[in-house]
Amino acid sequence: MQIHKNPPQGFTLLEVLVVVAIIGILAGLGVSSLRAKIAEESVKGEGMNIKAYLERVGAQAKGKGQDRSVSFSGSTLQAYTGSTCVTANAIAGLSEVLDAKTAPNLIITSLPSLPTGTGTWNGACIPYRPASRIGLNPLDTIGYIRIQSTSLDQYQALIAKIATDNRYILFMTNNSGTTWRQL
Repeated sequence: MQIHKNPPQGFTLLEVLVVVAIIGILAGLGVSSLRAKIAEESVKGEGMNIKAYLERVGAQAKGKGQDRSVSFSGSTLQAYTGSTCVTANAIAGLSEVLDAKTAPNLIITSLPSLPTGTGTWNGACIPYRPASRIGLNPLDTIGYIRIQSTSLDQYQALIAKIATDNRYILFMTNNSGTTWRQL
């Protein structure tokens, strides 16, 4: 008479624990990568929005032949008539509110200069003066706006108007400003 032993079916507790631990490690890596990508994309997206807004105000200043200025406070950018940011001269309908989902996680500052250059933007008021030549950006001063993630501060965008280029340039860094790449 032959006795057949059935082989054990299923997984042992140790095998299940090893698989769960591996899945947990992979999920942890994925979440941190996702968090970093979200921070990078929110900084990049708001940088592109602010750059487009500044270009729009500049085009309006040039088209109307009038001085304009832009200020930003918290998550709102506002355009004004004249070269100073006086509340009484605010232009209705020409303000920009940053994305409510990403704005609380960003720090936006105006930099009068960078360590390697000089600039003349005065705090959070950026002046626009119509140019006398066709094709010249109406912003006759140089300066920088930095957008930085509050959760992962190595992600930053820099909107620059520099003396050698009559346009806005958007730069990004993912290493706290050690190296910048132009977008």
